[in-house]
Amino acid sequence: MHFISILRNIFVIVLVGVICEACLVPMPIEQEPIAPNYQPYYLFEQTMPVPGELVLYEPAQQENIRFVVAGLNDLNQDDLLYWRVFLNYEGKYYNAIFRSNIDSGLSKEDWSKGISFELDPCFDFKIFNLKGPFRVELVVSDRPFLDLNAIELDQNGEEEFILLPNQMLPDQAKSFRIHWMVDYDKNNCIL
Repeated sequence: MHFISILRNIFVIVLVGVICEACLVPMPIEQEPIAPNYQPYYLFEQTMPVPGELVLYEPAQQENIRFVVAGLNDLNQDDLLYWRVFLNYEGKYYNAIFRSNIDSGLSKEDWSKGISFELDPCFDFKIFNLKGPFRVELVVSDRPFLDLNAIELDQNGEEEFILLPNQMLPDQAKSFRIHWMVDYDKNNCIL
């Protein structure tokens, strides 16, 4: 009889423990699933000049080269698209922004208009002490570019202000790049 009483007390203690644990442990909060971030894209056939092809510029026959990237899209309809154009981008050594949409991203309503900009090779490439062809690069992202500056130590251990590459993006950003090559004879430029 004493043994049954002990078993009954153990059973009651275990049963109370199970009931109390069920009451004390809250149910997990259901979180809304995070929507995936898709990469923006463009329609190749609506891009002029054709990306990747060499554009031959004749100063006597044309004033500027017009670049057009139409058919922009992103499956994340609420995304804004940010863009920057670079000439002969060299990371830390040459990273000046040639054209951009500054801080305002393109909304879905503006995607159909696309991106367009003009380039005057005789003027815009004269800072490069190189022979062509010259590279034109467009970077389009669904997140704003990171505009960070940094301090590094130079060879003498003194602080040196540097501008970090202007193509840096946040980790969660999705982007695409388009490249064009432009060549011309600098001797034909009238400046």
